[in-house]
Amino acid sequence: MEWTETALGWKKLFAEYGRSGMRRKEFCTERGIKLSTFDYWRSRLRKTSGEEPGVVKVGLVSAAAAPITVRVNDRVTVELDGQASEEQLARVLRVAAQL
Repeated sequence: MEWTETALGWKKLFAEYGRSGMRRKEFCTERGIKLSTFDYWRSRLRKTSGEEPGVVKVGLVSAAAAPITVRVNDRVTVELDGQASEEQLARVLRVAAQL
Protein backbone atom coordinates (compact mmCIF):
# COMPACT_ATOMS: atom_id res chain seq x y z
CA MET A 1 0.00 0.00 0.00
CA GLU A 2 1.23 3.48 -0.80
CA TRP A 3 1.48 5.52 2.38
CA THR A 4 -0.59 8.56 1.55
CA GLU A 5 -1.26 11.40 3.95
CA THR A 6 -4.72 9.95 4.49
CA ALA A 7 -3.32 6.56 5.53
CA LEU A 8 -0.78 8.23 7.82
CA GLY A 9 -3.57 10.30 9.39
CA TRP A 10 -5.58 7.15 10.08
CA LYS A 11 -2.53 5.42 11.51
CA LYS A 12 -2.10 8.30 13.98
CA LEU A 13 -5.80 8.18 14.79
CA PHE A 14 -5.60 4.45 15.59
CA ALA A 15 -2.64 5.08 17.88
CA GLU A 16 -4.77 7.70 19.64
CA TYR A 17 -7.66 5.24 19.82
CA GLY A 18 -5.39 2.64 21.41
CA ARG A 19 -4.30 5.10 24.10
CA SER A 20 -7.86 6.33 24.74
CA GLY A 21 -9.17 3.13 26.34
CA MET A 22 -12.56 3.87 24.74
CA ARG A 23 -14.75 1.47 22.81
CA ARG A 24 -14.80 1.91 19.04
CA LYS A 25 -18.31 3.30 18.96
CA GLU A 26 -17.74 5.98 21.59
CA PHE A 27 -14.37 6.94 20.10
CA CYS A 28 -15.94 7.36 16.66
CA THR A 29 -19.01 9.20 17.96
CA GLU A 30 -16.83 11.64 19.89
CA ARG A 31 -14.84 12.44 16.75
CA GLY A 32 -17.70 12.36 14.23
CA ILE A 33 -16.33 9.33 12.38
CA LYS A 34 -18.60 6.71 10.82
CA LEU A 35 -18.00 3.33 12.44
CA SER A 36 -17.87 1.66 9.00
CA THR A 37 -15.15 4.09 7.85
CA PHE A 38 -13.19 3.46 11.04
CA ASP A 39 -13.43 -0.32 10.51
CA TYR A 40 -12.48 -0.03 6.83
CA TRP A 41 -9.28 1.86 7.57
CA ARG A 42 -8.40 -0.35 10.52
CA SER A 43 -8.73 -3.44 8.31
CA ARG A 44 -6.78 -1.85 5.49
CA LEU A 45 -3.93 -0.76 7.73
CA ARG A 46 -3.77 -4.12 9.50
CA LYS A 47 -3.13 -5.79 6.15
CA THR A 48 -0.05 -3.63 5.75
CA SER A 49 1.03 -3.61 9.39
CA GLY A 50 4.55 -4.76 8.49
CA GLU A 51 5.08 -1.75 6.29
CA GLU A 52 6.36 1.59 7.46
CA PRO A 53 6.07 4.84 5.53
CA GLY A 54 9.23 5.69 3.65
CA VAL A 55 10.81 2.32 4.39
CA VAL A 56 11.32 -0.36 1.82
CA LYS A 57 12.14 -3.83 3.09
CA VAL A 58 14.87 -5.55 1.16
CA GLY A 59 16.62 -8.83 1.63
CA LEU A 60 20.30 -9.46 1.35
CA VAL A 61 21.07 -11.24 -1.88
CA SER A 62 24.33 -13.08 -2.08
CA ALA A 63 25.99 -12.32 -5.36
CA ALA A 64 27.39 -15.35 -7.10
CA ALA A 65 31.16 -15.26 -7.05
CA ALA A 66 32.83 -15.22 -10.42
CA PRO A 67 34.39 -18.51 -11.46
CA ILE A 68 38.15 -18.91 -10.98
CA THR A 69 40.02 -19.76 -14.16
CA VAL A 70 43.55 -21.17 -14.07
CA ARG A 71 45.29 -21.40 -17.42
CA VAL A 72 48.19 -23.84 -17.13
CA ASN A 73 49.34 -23.77 -20.75
CA ASP A 74 47.89 -23.58 -24.23
CA ARG A 75 46.20 -26.98 -23.79
CA VAL A 76 45.03 -26.96 -20.16
CA THR A 77 42.60 -24.54 -18.55
CA VAL A 78 40.93 -25.29 -15.23
CA GLU A 79 37.81 -23.46 -14.16
CA LEU A 80 36.58 -23.63 -10.57
CA ASP A 81 33.24 -22.57 -9.21
CA GLY A 82 33.43 -19.14 -7.60
CA GLN A 83 32.53 -20.79 -4.30
CA ALA A 84 35.66 -22.98 -4.33
CA SER A 85 37.53 -23.00 -1.07
CA GLU A 86 41.10 -21.82 -0.63
CA GLU A 87 42.11 -25.45 -0.07
CA GLN A 88 40.57 -26.55 -3.37
CA LEU A 89 42.34 -23.75 -5.23
CA ALA A 90 45.66 -24.67 -3.59
CA ARG A 91 45.27 -28.31 -4.69
CA VAL A 92 44.55 -27.26 -8.28
CA LEU A 93 47.59 -24.98 -8.33
CA ARG A 94 49.85 -27.74 -6.91
CA VAL A 95 48.72 -30.15 -9.63
CA ALA A 96 48.98 -27.46 -12.33
CA ALA A 97 52.58 -26.72 -11.27
CA GLN A 98 53.49 -30.36 -12.03
CA LEU A 99 52.21 -30.20 -15.60
